[in-house]
Amino acid sequence: MACAQASPSETLSLEKQLRCSICLDSFVDPVTTACGHSFCKQCLERNYILNDIVCPLCKELLTKTPKVNIVLRTIVEHVKKTLKEDDDTYTGAPGDVACDICTEKKRKAMKSCLVCLASYCLTHLENHSSTERLKGHKLVEPVENLDERACLKHGRPLELYSKKTECCICVSCLEENQEGVVSTEDEWDKKKVKLEHTKGDLQEKIKKRKTRVDEINTSLKSCKDQLDNDWWEIESVFTAVIATVEEAQAAALKPIKERREVVEKEAKYIKEQLEAEIKTLEKTISELDDISALEDHILFLQKYPSLQVLDNLKDSTEVELDTSLSFGTMRKTTTTMLEQIQQQLDKLTSTELERVAKFTVDVKLDPTTAHRRLVLSDDGKEVKDDGEDQEVDDALERFDLFGSILGLNRLTSGKHFWEVEVTNKSGWDLGVASGDAKRKGKLSLDPENGYWLTVHYENEMYAALTAPPLRLSLKEKPEKVGVFVDYEEGLVSFYDMAAQSHIYSFTECSFSDELLPYFSPHVKQDEKNSAPLIISAVKHCEQDMDIQSTIMSHQVCHCGSGFSSYHGLRIHQGKMGCTPKGMRIPESEQFRFKRSIRTSANFGSSIYIEEPMKSIFSPSRQKDSGPNKSSTPDREQPLLMQMLQMFGTPMIPQVTANETNKSLFETPPQYSTAHQATSNTRRALDFASGAQQPLLMRMLQMFGTPMIPQVTANETNKSCGATVLGIVQQPQIRKQAIRAMEREMEREREREKEWEAQKMRQDKIRDDLQQKIQTREQKMAEVRSSVKDCKGDLDAELLEINNVFSEVMRVVADSRQKALQPLEERRQRVKREGQDLVQKLKREIDKLKKTIDELDKRPDLQVSPLPGLDEFQDWKNVTVDTLFSFGSLRITTSNMMEQIHQELEKLSSVELKRIATFAVDVKLDPSTAHQCLVLSPDGKTVRDGGKNQKIPDAPQRFDMFGSILGLNSLTSGKSYWEVEVTNKTGWDLGVARRNAKRKGKLSVNSDNGYWVTVHYEDKKYAALTVPPVSLPLKEKPQKVGVFVDYEEGLVSFYDVTTQSHIYSFTECLFSDGIFPYFSPHLKQNEKNSHPLIITAVKKQS
Repeated sequence: MACAQASPSETLSLEKQLRCSICLDSFVDPVTTACGHSFCKQCLERNYILNDIVCPLCKELLTKTPKVNIVLRTIVEHVKKTLKEDDDTYTGAPGDVACDICTEKKRKAMKSCLVCLASYCLTHLENHSSTERLKGHKLVEPVENLDERACLKHGRPLELYSKKTECCICVSCLEENQEGVVSTEDEWDKKKVKLEHTKGDLQEKIKKRKTRVDEINTSLKSCKDQLDNDWWEIESVFTAVIATVEEAQAAALKPIKERREVVEKEAKYIKEQLEAEIKTLEKTISELDDISALEDHILFLQKYPSLQVLDNLKDSTEVELDTSLSFGTMRKTTTTMLEQIQQQLDKLTSTELERVAKFTVDVKLDPTTAHRRLVLSDDGKEVKDDGEDQEVDDALERFDLFGSILGLNRLTSGKHFWEVEVTNKSGWDLGVASGDAKRKGKLSLDPENGYWLTVHYENEMYAALTAPPLRLSLKEKPEKVGVFVDYEEGLVSFYDMAAQSHIYSFTECSFSDELLPYFSPHVKQDEKNSAPLIISAVKHCEQDMDIQSTIMSHQVCHCGSGFSSYHGLRIHQGKMGCTPKGMRIPESEQFRFKRSIRTSANFGSSIYIEEPMKSIFSPSRQKDSGPNKSSTPDREQPLLMQMLQMFGTPMIPQVTANETNKSLFETPPQYSTAHQATSNTRRALDFASGAQQPLLMRMLQMFGTPMIPQVTANETNKSCGATVLGIVQQPQIRKQAIRAMEREMEREREREKEWEAQKMRQDKIRDDLQQKIQTREQKMAEVRSSVKDCKGDLDAELLEINNVFSEVMRVVADSRQKALQPLEERRQRVKREGQDLVQKLKREIDKLKKTIDELDKRPDLQVSPLPGLDEFQDWKNVTVDTLFSFGSLRITTSNMMEQIHQELEKLSSVELKRIATFAVDVKLDPSTAHQCLVLSPDGKTVRDGGKNQKIPDAPQRFDMFGSILGLNSLTSGKSYWEVEVTNKTGWDLGVARRNAKRKGKLSVNSDNGYWVTVHYEDKKYAALTVPPVSLPLKEKPQKVGVFVDYEEGLVSFYDVTTQSHIYSFTECLFSDGIFPYFSPHLKQNEKNSHPLIITAVKKQS
C-alpha cells in the first residue's frame, strides 16, 4: 500500500524540526544522546571541549559518546532532497513562467488556464481541482503571454478555429463569419497528428544527416589513411633513391681517396729510399774526407779499396710515381646508380595503377573513322585487319592510308583510363589523337602533328613516337596495355598491366582540342598478326574503407632497426642520424699503382706540402762533408838528414816530418803541437830505442853488419854521438847505406806518385758522390712537386665529383618535395572540405532539432510549424572528393631523371681529362678491310671507295660488311683513341673481339663480340646492344672518343667536342684480345663520302 506524497508545506515543517540546536542548521551526521536530544556530531564534540560532558539542552550528564543516528541522517538527507526538488521559487530562468496570483514571493507556475488566462503555482492551482465550476477549465503547461490567447478585438478567449482565415477566433468573432469554423480541440487533434508526422519527417532528416556525417567521417578517415599510405610509399622510394645516390657517391669518391693514399704511400717509400741513399752517400763522402786527411801512404792505400762497395748502391732516381687515375669505376658506378634509381621508381607503378583504374572509361570504337581493311566486332570492342578493303563509304573522318581507327569517347577534360589486350600481336599502335589531327594520306604520327602513341613492330621492337622516335627496351612482351590520360596535366602514360610496370609517358603535352583514343592493329601477314586488339573491361580497385593497420604498424629502417610507426621511423632516420652505408668496392676493382714518376725540369722552386705530406717530404739535413785542410808546419830535418849532410852526401828530396813518419813508421796520422815541439828529441829516442828499429838499423841488418849494442833511453844522449862516429868511420857500411837509401827513396817516390793518383781518383769519387746526392735531392723535389700536383688534381676531382653528387641529391630532395606536396595539399583540402560539410550538416541537424523543440513547446494553432524547412539542402548526392591523380608524380619523376642525367653529364669533362693519358696510336689493319674500303698510306683514314678493289680475300677480311679493324691488339690495361666523323651521315665505331665472326651477314652486337655505337640515316644514333638502344643526342658529334678498360670490362664513347658522354658498355666479357673497330658506311651519290680519320689525342688542361 503506497504512502501519500507529503505536501511542500509539510516537508518544510519537517525540515524545521530536523535542525541542530547548536548550529541552527540542518543536521550533519546527527547523534542522539541518552536524554533523547539530537545534535550534529561535530557541534556536540566542540561543546564537550568548551563545557562539561552534559547535554547542551537539559544539562544531563552524559556517560558515553553517542554514535551517529543512521536513520535520522537518512531522513535528513531525504528531506533536503525533497525540498530541493520542491523549490518552486521563480528565478526568471528561460522557460519558467511566474504565478500570476503570488504577490510577495513569486513562485513558478505549474499550469496555465486557457479560460482564466492566468498561470498558477502549485498552491494557487488547488482551487481548479477543488472548486466545481473551475474543474472544466482547460489547463496546459505554463505559457507566457496568455494575453495573446485572447481575442484582440473582443478580449474574449480564443475558443474556435477558422479554416478560412487559418487562425483562432472567439465566440464573438463567430457572429461575423461562421464558414469553416471548428472547435480548437478538433483542429488541434488534426494538427497534432500532422505535427507528429512532421516531427517524424524531421527526425528522419536528422537521422539521414547524422548517417551522412558518419559516412563523411569514415570517408575522410579512409582517404587520410590512403594518403598516409601513399605518402609512405613515395617517401620510402625517394629515401631509397637518396641512399642509392649516397652509395654511388661513396663508390665514386672511394677510388680517388684510395688513389691518394696509394700515391702518398708510394711517395713516402720513394722518399725514404732516396733519403737512405743520400745518407749512405754522405757517410761515404765523410769517410773519403777522413781518408783524404791521411798522410800515411800505406794506411791510405790500405783503406782505399774498401770504397768499391759503392758500385752496388741501388739507384732510386729511376723509380717513377704513377699519378694516373682511371674513371672506369665511376662510369660503372653511375650507370648502376641510375639503374637502381629506376628500379626504385618502378615500385610506384603498382600504386599508380591502383589510382588510375578509378578513372576507367568505357571506350568503344568509332566505325566511321576505321580504315577500309579493318573489321570491328558488334560491340565495338575489337578490331583487326581483314586483309582486304571493305565496301564502306569514304568519310572525311576515315583514315584512308594508315590502318587506324579512333574511339567514340571525346576527352576534353579530367582523367581517363582504359586497357587493351594485345596478346599474340606482332605489331600495334596505341595512344590518343587530337580531334583535328590529319587522317588522310601519309601521316607523321608524332606529338607535333597531334598523335601521342607507342608502337610495337617487328614482333620484338617497341618505340615511343616522339620526334625523333625513342626506342623502348621492355623486359617482357606486354599482353595487356593500359592507357591513362590526364587532360589538365598534359599527360599520356602507358603501362604493362600484367607486369605492373610503366612503359612510357608523354609529359607536358599541349592539348588544344579534344582527344580521341587511337588504335591500329597493323597489317596481318600470312595469318601472322591476325589477332585483334581487344578493349577489355577494367577491374576497378575498390578503395578499402578499413585499411589494415598492419600496413603502417611496423616500419623497418635500412639499418635493420624496427619501429611501430612511420613517425618513429622518420625520427630515427632524420633526427637520430641514421644514414645508409656506402658501397664497398671489391679488392679486385681497386686501383694498383706503378712506380713511375714524371720528369720535372724545375728543381729550384721550394715545394710546400700540407700535412700529413709535409713530414714525408721534409728536406734532409746535409752534413758538411768538406775535407779538413789543416796546414802542416815546417819541421826540422831528422837526425839522419843532418848526418848525411855532414858527410857531403847529396841532398835527397826533403820530406816533411809528417810525411816521413807516415811513410816509414806506422804512427798515428795526426800530431799535436806538443808532439811538434819535441819532434827532434823523440826522433833521437826512436833512433836508438829498442821499441822500434830505425831505418839505419834495418839497413845494417840487411848487409849483415853486427848490431850495435842497444842503449837505454837514458843513455841515448851520451852515446849517440859516439855511435854515429863509429858507423861513419866504416867506408863499406857507408856505401851500402847510401845505396839502400837511394833505393828506399825511389820506392818512396813511386808510393807518392801512387798516392797522388789515388788522391785524384778519390776526389773524382767524391765529386761523383756529390753529384749523386744532388741528383737524389732533385729527385725528391721532383717527387714532392709531382705528388703536390697529383694531390691537387685528386682534390679538384674529388670536389667536382662531390659537387655533382651533391647536386644530384638536391635534385632528388626537390623531387621528393614536389612528389609529396600534392599529397599534403590534397590531405589539407580533403580535411577542409570534409570539415565544412560536417559543420553544415551539424548546423542543419541543430536547426531541425530546434524546430522540433519549438513544435513541442508551442502547440498553439496560430504558429506555423515548419518555418524555412524548404531551405534545407538535399545531401544525398553530396560527397567528398577523395580521388588522387598520380600524373603530377609521373611528371616529377621524369623531370628528376632528366636533371640527374644532366648533372652526371658534368663528369664527362673530368673523365675525358684523365682518359686522354691512356691514348694509344691506333692504325688500321689493311688485311681486315672490306674490298670496297680505301685506306690512306699512314693507316689513319678509311672511306668507302664505291667499288670493290682487286685484293686477295683473307680469312681475317670482312667480306660483306664494309668494316675494318685496327692493328692494335688490346689485351689488358686502358686504351683511348679519337676518330673524326665530320660530314658523315653514317658510321660504326667501337671494338671487336679477336674471334668475332667476320664473314657473311653479321649480327653486330655485344652478344657476338662487338661493342659498337652506330650513326645512321644522318640523324639517328644507337648502341648495338640486344635489343639496340636508341641514343637521343642533342648535337651531331664531330669527333668521337673511344675508351676501353680491359680489366673492368668497360667500353665508353664520348663526344669530344661537346665534352659529353654518349654511351657505355659495362661488365663486358673480353675472353680474348679485342681490336678497334671502324665502318665508314657506304657512300650514296657522294653523300657520306668523307673518311673516318683517326686523329692524335690532345691532352686537355
